[in-house]
Amino acid sequence: MTDNKSMILIYYHDDNDGLCSAAVAANYYDRNEFAIKFIPINYGKESWSKEEIKVAEKVWLVDFASDKMDEFVKVCGSKLIWIDHHKTAMEKFPDLWTSSDIPGIRSIEKAACVLTWEFIHSEYVPPPAAVAYIGDKDMWRFEYVETRAFSAGFSLMVKTPDDAVWDVLLSSSSEYGDTVSKMISIGELLLESQSYKIQKAFERGVDCIFHNWKARLVNTTGSISELGEFIYKKPEYDIAIMWQAVEDMVVFSLRSDSGNPDSPDCSEIARQYDGGGHKNAAGFQKKNMDFPGLLLC
Repeated sequence: MTDNKSMILIYYHDDNDGLCSAAVAANYYDRNEFAIKFIPINYGKESWSKEEIKVAEKVWLVDFASDKMDEFVKVCGSKLIWIDHHKTAMEKFPDLWTSSDIPGIRSIEKAACVLTWEFIHSEYVPPPAAVAYIGDKDMWRFEYVETRAFSAGFSLMVKTPDDAVWDVLLSSSSEYGDTVSKMISIGELLLESQSYKIQKAFERGVDCIFHNWKARLVNTTGSISELGEFIYKKPEYDIAIMWQAVEDMVVFSLRSDSGNPDSPDCSEIARQYDGGGHKNAAGFQKKNMDFPGLLLC
């Protein structure tokens, strides 16, 4: 308990979709009555606590499935609300994925932030533009012309699910339209700069064969999905591999073309390294890895 308020734990995948999902979940609660604790979480680097779960009123797990999902579900019991859309989670935990005993929505058809909105408001209540744009990009569909620009501006301006701007982005206040428009305008400028940086990052990469697919391996710390798209759209590549060093880990992101049914299944490859994700966007992490050996797989 915090100041006699009931504690709500929200574990969220540490990306924009997870961040938005967490913000939507938190927006459901009255902050005068509930204390919200946000906990970012990543594959291969989890941080959930039995002690915290024990004292919590509710536990949300959004846009993520624990590597120890059976244990996590058991510890949470009836407190758990699980919302996810990752193909690897569906395949790894089929019984939990379809369990009617675990509240939430699990579906690979929509982004987690949209599923979270629908769980709270029903699928018949359209999500705000911010949620729609974030979901559109996470699913890599780009059904809205403003998605790329909004996402770029959003990433610059919003860092946590507890940011005050969520009060505007998830509401119908008079500031809503101006805030979204500002993010789109800033994003348009950022995209121009990003295009140049993506070309330079691509030039630093090397060609390789990865799981029998023609690949480009690039070291980068930003614009991962955009760089991946830049690579796999080229006819000479089947899959893009981006990597970066984070503390004692090497973090890999895989991208392939969702418009090509014969493109590599990134989630299947990532799962072989205890990672996860979607068919065309997935990732994994490695410690003390044999870098040359990996490229010969």
